[in-house]
Amino acid sequence: MSVHQVAAEGFGKAAGIYEKARPSYPLEIFEFIRKELPLSSSLFYDNDAPKESSGLVVDLAAGTGKMTRMLYSNAKFKNIVAVEPVLEMREVCKKVTSELIVKDHFGCRIEVLEGMADKIPLESNSVGVLFVAQAFHWFATTSALKEIARVLKPNGFLFLVWNSMDPTQPGFKEFLQLINVEYYDGVAPQYRTEKWKEAFEQLKLEGPVFSALSHKGFQHTEKTNKELSVDRGFSISYISALPADRKQELLKKLKDIFDNHPAFKDKQDKEEFDVPYNTDVFWCQKL
Repeated sequence: MSVHQVAAEGFGKAAGIYEKARPSYPLEIFEFIRKELPLSSSLFYDNDAPKESSGLVVDLAAGTGKMTRMLYSNAKFKNIVAVEPVLEMREVCKKVTSELIVKDHFGCRIEVLEGMADKIPLESNSVGVLFVAQAFHWFATTSALKEIARVLKPNGFLFLVWNSMDPTQPGFKEFLQLINVEYYDGVAPQYRTEKWKEAFEQLKLEGPVFSALSHKGFQHTEKTNKELSVDRGFSISYISALPADRKQELLKKLKDIFDNHPAFKDKQDKEEFDVPYNTDVFWCQKL
């Protein structure tokens, strides 16, 4: 499996904008994840009880490290490996995580490695928890799931996380119509179609590998402004990969929304406002 051409080209061009404009994740999901994992787990740096090693925590397709840094700072995982195939994204991830480790947390580390979903550069049965945030739809195949299962320890957890802008909000509805429909290339995989679930069903036909997927939804808001909102649109891979004339055409339409729509027209360019997001968390365990 190679990196999807749209992802390689689009995210390579948009790494800086992705880091600046993409939303974070609600803190509640990390509280929830900690409750799902064994309380005595050695995965956490704030748990001093004696215990056997629970393995590594992996952020697969880590991008610029948006999830990686929260796995350390908010979930308080101790040994994290971020795996990312796109060089430009990986370099940003290295930069933003390089100063994150606090000296007081002895033994903590964040390592950033080149790798892909079907070729994870880690030993078999070495991972306690593996996260894929905002990315599994790009490589939703049985081969990727088998590779994830290879590196996971028995009973290890797989968490899939996606942020989606709330499509019901005035102004954002029109924004999403442009981004997701009018300028969609018809090729790039999309989370909202849920076709990614087919990989789990296909793998199930070969025998039990993972438990059934569970799901929990969260809501949160992010602060943004007109400029960041436009950048958010251009952080999408297939938008970033558009020809220059189509980008200019889209830019004009996006600016028209944020300058003239009743939800935004009275706001200054740098004035902050809330953008609502839904966050979906799916999880299962290796059998």
